[in-house]
Amino acid sequence: MQEKVAKERSTIQRRSSVNTQKKSLTRKRSSASISSKRDSAPTSSLLQTIYKWDNRATNYLAICSKTDGKFSRFRFVMKFLELSCHGAPWIIANIAGILISHDLERQEILLNFFLALVLDLMIVGSVKALVRRDRPAHNEDDLIATISIDKKYSFPSGHTTRAALIAAFTTSNIRLQNPILGIVWSWAVVVSSSRVILGRHYVTDIICGFGIGIIENLVAKWFWIPKDTCMLLLKPIHEDLHL
Repeated sequence: MQEKVAKERSTIQRRSSVNTQKKSLTRKRSSASISSKRDSAPTSSLLQTIYKWDNRATNYLAICSKTDGKFSRFRFVMKFLELSCHGAPWIIANIAGILISHDLERQEILLNFFLALVLDLMIVGSVKALVRRDRPAHNEDDLIATISIDKKYSFPSGHTTRAALIAAFTTSNIRLQNPILGIVWSWAVVVSSSRVILGRHYVTDIICGFGIGIIENLVAKWFWIPKDTCMLLLKPIHEDLHL
């Protein structure tokens, strides 16, 4: 009889211990959940604030987005800036320079610049395909010579990454006087700003795009192809084309 009572007491104690552990675990999970919600709340609030600011700023600055708007007469200026940083003319001119030039130092700069431009196209295309952010609703569908993914998606701005890359690459590798470098950087900033004014992009597309362009120049410096290697790569091409 005493043994049965002892066993029952032992069983009751075990059940009580298990229940206590379960309650403790439940409380820990509940407190962890509340803590995670508290931690994520500021982050979520910050993202919402940035999102709202981005939309308001973009809508406010897109003064040349419509062909019949108040500032539509300045739209051709924005379109000119758009063409001045289009990828196709820069790449074509760069290839022509590589083929025509016989100066080794110039060939080195042009070949590395060409590779930097290709890197820019690859990075922008990849990020746009991953992020898939649509262009602003007020954007006019009149982009010239663009592929579908670049025409549809907004983040980051390809013109901005390219403008920043060109300015940074020029500063790093070409000996120019400060006033000329100032003009180059001013052009890059104006082109970048025009993307929002024309209604092509959000403000954050421009800010992030400019940063990406600077980083692309650093990558180009890191993987720089030296003069001797450039000569080995380009000599057969010049010989085949009798240049």
